[in-house]
Formats: sequence, C-alpha cells, structure tokens
Amino acid sequence: MIIASILYFVSPVDLIPYFILVVGCLVDAVVIAFAINQLNADIEKFKVWKESNDNWNTDEKSTK
Repeated sequence: MIIASILYFVSPVDLIPYFILVVGCLVDAVVIAFAINQLNADIEKFKVWKESNDNWNTDEKSTK
C-alpha cells in the first residue's frame, strides 16, 4: 500500500484533479499522510522483530 500511495501521488492522473484546487490537494495530502503512517507502523514492527532476533542471537552465542 505504501508503494501504491507514492505512485498515486507522483502520477499525473489524479482521482480528483487539481482544478478543484482545495479538494485535489487535500486528497494528495491524505494519501501522503496514509503512506507515512503505514511506513511508521512498518518501521516499528521491524524494530520489534529486530530486537527479538538480536536477543535470540545473543542467547545462542552465549551458550557456545
């Protein structure tokens, strides 16, 4: 969904064109905000995953 959001933002074809100025820009802002929120959520999931794997690797090394 993040890639789709970015592609929509940079695409010259919009769901709501810019000649409806306020709404057209608002839709783009909402799409970018969605992409940023999704990216932040994915980064947090990665941090949790990495932390759990770092602890596992540390435990494995200490037993050797």
